[in-house]
Amino acid sequence: GYDFKDFFISCFFALNDCSLNDWYSYYDSAYGLCFTFNSQLSHFNINSETLKNSSQAGLMSGLQLEVFVKENEYENSPIMSSGANIFIHDNRLRPNYKNEIKLMPGTRNNINLEKYVYSKLSSPYSNCYENLDSSSDHPSYLLQKILSLNMSYNRENCYFAYIQLNTIEKCNCSNPIFIIIDNSKLCSSISELICYN
Repeated sequence: GYDFKDFFISCFFALNDCSLNDWYSYYDSAYGLCFTFNSQLSHFNINSETLKNSSQAGLMSGLQLEVFVKENEYENSPIMSSGANIFIHDNRLRPNYKNEIKLMPGTRNNINLEKYVYSKLSSPYSNCYENLDSSSDHPSYLLQKILSLNMSYNRENCYFAYIQLNTIEKCNCSNPIFIIIDNSKLCSSISELICYN
């Protein structure tokens, strides 16, 4: 495993140094120690005043990282490969593990992206809610759960919360790759998760 100083050789956002305070680290059972930059999830303890923003395009306005990967750490592993896995996601959401970008050691990579935000009008134009600040105002149990975790409500989070609630009900433990709900015990082996299938 790594800690912040071992993994990040250099870190800049808009040519300013990044610090440990810009990152949240957590352990993931599939990926090991993970780092999330600029997260807006309240349980990541990053103050909204310290969130980074950029309105300019180009390499000098974004995040620049140089990371150290211990290649020999994965030599005898049948399932892991050396490199880094990058997940670019909305900073109000947990990463979607389907959308990973694999970076190989000894390479330089540029990742450019553009963000579009779509919103729908509330009633009477749609079934959307205008204000999701209070989860108790809405009839959906999954919506209440997601909002109680200080996460943004979207179709993907709703789907993963549904799977997780069913996993907890059938297996008496949570699948560690999905949203952790109600501080339930994590499933610690494949055999514990088989009960869901």
